[in-house]
Amino acid sequence: MLSRFSLRATLFTLTLLLSSASAPSAATTQPEALDKARRQLALLARRLQEETVAGQAQASPQAEAYAAVRRFFRRHARDPLGPLAALALGHREFQRGRYAEAERWFRQAATPLDGAEGAAEANAWHLADYAEFYLAQSLAGQKKYVAAAETLANFPAQHQESLLNETALENLATWLLEAGQAEKAVERLLTYQLVAQRPVLLLVLARAYEAANQPDDAAETYQRIYYGFPSNGQVMAAESALMRLENLLGERFPKASTAQRIARADLFYSARRWQQAEREYEGLAGMEEGAEKDHVLARLGGSLLQQEQIDRAVAFLAALKLADKPSEAERLFYLSQSYRSLDREEEMLGGVAEASAQFPESPWTEEILFATGNYYLLKNNDARAAEFYRRTAEVFPNGRYAQRARWKVV
Repeated sequence: MLSRFSLRATLFTLTLLLSSASAPSAATTQPEALDKARRQLALLARRLQEETVAGQAQASPQAEAYAAVRRFFRRHARDPLGPLAALALGHREFQRGRYAEAERWFRQAATPLDGAEGAAEANAWHLADYAEFYLAQSLAGQKKYVAAAETLANFPAQHQESLLNETALENLATWLLEAGQAEKAVERLLTYQLVAQRPVLLLVLARAYEAANQPDDAAETYQRIYYGFPSNGQVMAAESALMRLENLLGERFPKASTAQRIARADLFYSARRWQQAEREYEGLAGMEEGAEKDHVLARLGGSLLQQEQIDRAVAFLAALKLADKPSEAERLFYLSQSYRSLDREEEMLGGVAEASAQFPESPWTEEILFATGNYYLLKNNDARAAEFYRRTAEVFPNGRYAQRARWKVV
């Protein structure tokens, strides 16, 4: 797994660092000559970035900016700017696919300066995490997976604030798998507290479980992705793996809980993926009676409304009467909005009255009141619009629409 996309961003970061006030200043800790050299390297790094983007670095090993940065490195190998120049050169070689040469430069960039002028200060700000990260990448590019993994073994501890931490862990585990060390990959991933919240890491963990001959754990982990992150890029791989593991495990295959299935449907709904939400809710509509089923039925009606299948929404929602109060309030909102779409004012107002009487404190009643105000505003009926905006602000003074409702009344 080679991270090419981040290279331009890293070169840009390097340029900013060299140019910014956060770098050591001449007035405090840098000699005047070193500060002048810093400005020179900032200019060269920008040129190298431009040269690389333009494709010149791909075409010519002796491209002008690249050659200039090499000369700069030779002059400053033992001062605080040397590692930064090496980092820029390593990026250039990495982008050309010259991983052995990139490794050499990244080692130079990652090596702390001992005894050099300004060494302590330079080691604190010379992008050591990027140097170490791309050193591992260059090793992996040479298929030296064990060495690449070892390079990142202590990355989180050494670079606790690095933005690369999670990507480093993903790469570390992937390379351990490539090296045939699946159990170790599982162990490393499970040490990260947020792994259950990161579908990218969950996918690597599931694959590690499979490689470690733990199909039950693999299936449960793939399910976490499938049901917990249905809109993420990893879900197709998880779905394919689950089909394979279901055939393998047979009766041992873990069945998804009702809560997992509802969560998947709700996530589609929150992501405004109405068609997928409708499909998931329809698959749950036959469940046992109770609050969960009422929630599913209300959202199924909402999915139809959001897809502008108004006649279906009215027929479905009007036939329901839900025992769960929050779900019944939600149903009334969707039904009133369906009537609004059909310009059936009397039925719409009936929903408003029913919600206000039965669920005076429900946030869905606030939604109905404010939406009804909008209906009349679009009809140029300012008096009726003001009436419903006023009711919204008075009944829900701290609600979602309170401030907007008060403003519209004024």
